[in-house]
Amino acid sequence: MNPAVIAEDAALRLHEAADLCDRARAEAEASDEQLALSLEQAASVIESISPTAIPTGTSTRQRVDEACARALKSHAALLTTIAERMQSIRRELGQLSQGVSATSGYTTRPAASRALVVDRIG
Repeated sequence: MNPAVIAEDAALRLHEAADLCDRARAEAEASDEQLALSLEQAASVIESISPTAIPTGTSTRQRVDEACARALKSHAALLTTIAERMQSIRRELGQLSQGVSATSGYTTRPAASRALVVDRIG
């Protein structure tokens, strides 16, 4: 296959991967299942690219490099979003554990807070 065609295909795939990462980041708050699916799709697209087939020193290679940089930036932003969500979950779990008595298993929080926790769990 023509190296220029391979490079063009790689650039398109990298843009697709970046779009998938961006979409996953946007959906991160909505659904863990959709987030996992988008991450798998982005990883699959990136894995399908053969960097050794892309010629160096060409304008097409520059486009591939730019697309790769965009994909990496999108992926980094997604990882930041995931890390922020994990911190938020840890904080919530910490607050929940503080509200539960170690010996009795009953919460020491006011009834309104317990109802909120039940709503979130159920």
